[in-house]
Amino acid sequence: MLKLIDGNNQLKRLFHAMGPGALETLFMEALTPPQGTRLIWVWDGKNANARRREQFPGYKRSDGHVADDFYHVTDLFKEVLTHSAAIQIEVEGYEADDVIATLAQGTEDQVVIQSTDQDYYQIESSRIRVLSEKERKMPAEDIRLFKTMVGDKSDCIPGMTRFGETAFKKLLPSERQVLKSYFRGNTDHTAEEVAQFLELKGKALENWLAEQDQLKTFWSIIGFYEVPLDLMSGAMKPGTPNLQAGTALLHKYMLTMPVPEVV
Repeated sequence: MLKLIDGNNQLKRLFHAMGPGALETLFMEALTPPQGTRLIWVWDGKNANARRREQFPGYKRSDGHVADDFYHVTDLFKEVLTHSAAIQIEVEGYEADDVIATLAQGTEDQVVIQSTDQDYYQIESSRIRVLSEKERKMPAEDIRLFKTMVGDKSDCIPGMTRFGETAFKKLLPSERQVLKSYFRGNTDHTAEEVAQFLELKGKALENWLAEQDQLKTFWSIIGFYEVPLDLMSGAMKPGTPNLQAGTALLHKYMLTMPVPEVV
């Protein structure tokens, strides 16, 4: 089995819940994974957001912040993981989501993805399972369309103006399918013809027609980019299990590092 961990997502979540003790818990889990399990921690690469921000500058730009001290915790934990059985991957120019999706879809093994990011539901199948504590708002096959039309606050994607979750839930299966085909470019239907099929009127019609380019951009960036295999191979960093070294590193930093704020 292949277990893929969304590094930034999981470290931040568990540190917020458990404090510094989360580092030791995660290290011990990575030190001796269950037999038959290959454990890979995947991190956002340098300039990970640049590819999507070229299309939509507002992508993942918010007023919130992550305290600088937390970046030190992340760097520390990456170093600690070098003393575990985990493999780490960090590909420049790609988000962890892209790397995880490429790995999950490029193997015939059973795959478990550990993350609260619901984007991964797009690739869930009988072979690929997503472990998340968050409640699912939509079936896996509708996640990408939902985030395109309604938006995704976590990624600062606004969706279509005045088109909320209630409006989305009112869409019939046939209407959702028409929208998916339209955004995928699998149909010759024009925006006007799609609007007619959906029976959009008034402001909804105006917004749909006025925001076509932006909605197509949202559809694009919500999907996953395939990461070249040679880049992933070159970015893989296998760890060497060493309980004493990993624990010593953790204890050294625990004594000197202030507890960071996690937002």
